[in-house]
Amino acid sequence: MILALVGAAGCGGVGDGASSTARPATTAALTTTTTAAAASAAPALRCRTVPRTTVRLIASHGNAKTRFQAGAASAVRVGSGYAVSLPALAGASRRMATWFVDSLRAPATVMSGNVDALRITNWPLDTLGAEPLRQSQLCSTRALRGPGPVAP
Repeated sequence: MILALVGAAGCGGVGDGASSTARPATTAALTTTTTAAAASAAPALRCRTVPRTTVRLIASHGNAKTRFQAGAASAVRVGSGYAVSLPALAGASRRMATWFVDSLRAPATVMSGNVDALRITNWPLDTLGAEPLRQSQLCSTRALRGPGPVAP
């Protein structure tokens, strides 16, 4: 019996203050882990293909020397429109530019979504959120690389 009491005291015991402070820390860690898992379980944004007419409309406001890779154009839904990312060779540098369009098929509103898009075309600038912008650019990069062992 004495060994059982000494063992319980050495392990923190039942009514001891150390175990009462350890429980909330464990609960907080569990809550943080659950929240992180819920955030990662949020639905990923869906990549959409961009019609050539939309790419042509965007390119119509750019320099004639700029080369757009229309096959790699990709869009992600953002609020009331789409973030369209499109790789382009402008000057001597390759850029991944993103534009905001209200409709993929027949856009009435087109705005530059990042600084690279503003440097390539003369559409007005409307900054997009970081996550939709990143997701749209990732979709475009996947389309640029194509399926295979080097695709992300």
